[in-house]
Amino acid sequence: MSDRRREPELRRAAWRVGSQTALLVILTLAVVAVLVFFTVVRSQHEQVGRTLDNAIAALHEGSDQDRDGDVSSSPGVQLAVLTTAGVRSSAGVPDGLPDLTVMRAVLATGHTDRRDVQLASGRYALLTKRRGTTVVQAMLSLHEQREEQLRILESFGLASVAGLLLATAAGFWLAGRAVRPMAEALALQRRFVADASHELRTPLTLLSTRAQLLRRRIRSAGRTDDALLRDVDGIVADTKALTDILEELLLAADTRAEVPRVTVDVAALVAAVVAAAAAEADRRGVQLTLRSDEPVRLSAGAPTALKRAVTALIDNALTHAKGQVRVTVTRLATEVVISVRDDGPGLDEDSVPQMFARFASDRREPAAASGRRHYGLGLALVSEVAARHGGRVLAENVPGPQTGADVRLILPSRR
Repeated sequence: MSDRRREPELRRAAWRVGSQTALLVILTLAVVAVLVFFTVVRSQHEQVGRTLDNAIAALHEGSDQDRDGDVSSSPGVQLAVLTTAGVRSSAGVPDGLPDLTVMRAVLATGHTDRRDVQLASGRYALLTKRRGTTVVQAMLSLHEQREEQLRILESFGLASVAGLLLATAAGFWLAGRAVRPMAEALALQRRFVADASHELRTPLTLLSTRAQLLRRRIRSAGRTDDALLRDVDGIVADTKALTDILEELLLAADTRAEVPRVTVDVAALVAAVVAAAAAEADRRGVQLTLRSDEPVRLSAGAPTALKRAVTALIDNALTHAKGQVRVTVTRLATEVVISVRDDGPGLDEDSVPQMFARFASDRREPAAASGRRHYGLGLALVSEVAARHGGRVLAENVPGPQTGADVRLILPSRR
């Protein structure tokens, strides 16, 4: 099976590229067709006007207008002459012509009249001019011009269909070639995530088992050291959280299934993350507090992903805080807001637009001082989790004279 078939999102991308290419070609052909069509119509209009004007001029230069009887006509053009003696017309004038009303108006005003009229026998172009005391009206059928316009439209219609088919085929072929490297890269990335998660799964399971055995032995030995028991419970909880993260990564790497969404108790989830981060806060000498509304729930969320996002927010705040980090969970009308505020130096206004991008970090302390290297992935993770839940992340400096940053994860309570 090809990479495109294994990757539905890339197949959809190829479909969009091909469709957009075909649409662009159709729009281009439509613009060209309109321009050519109106150019031809304008040229026809000018040609008809010259033909009628030349017919009237030829009649005026001859002596036919002074004779009794029919008026001679140019090829394809019928003529009518209005004099004081009456109206004389050339042979073959269609029923409904000449237009005596127009001829009398031109005789009275002296203004040349150019118009098209629709008769039962077809459409005709009329040119009416006054020549001294007489008025001449030239008539020309527009049937040939109409036929030519229809042929042009038919030709462009056939060309558009052929162009659409060729453009669609070429667009999908080119899109497939362009998407194939992306599909291969995505497949490699997913294989790496799946392999790494699977390899870490066994030692992590062993670590979790040993932590649980250690907790059981401590309790069976009658130890009453609350701090020791709390730390062991924390190790068990942390190993479970790591196991959940690995399970989520494996599930995300498997294109056959989607990450399940369940009702999430956000207040309890954030409380668990704050409890897990308490040890790190104590080590840094930072007071970590939580204030939460009750109850605060999401109707459809991924608990492990949300826990990772909140953990990243708190970890980011702890590394910047001087002495305090405050976490609040608030339920608004249609949103849940998780706010993490620290009393650190605050945000650099120039770095705010890029702070949620991958590998974007403005840490002021070196890796040796903090004990670990920062890669600038935590806030990018938060942004991606928020986007997957239909939410957003906002970051700003604490207002007023105080220093610090306030990063808020905003999620819709119902989706």
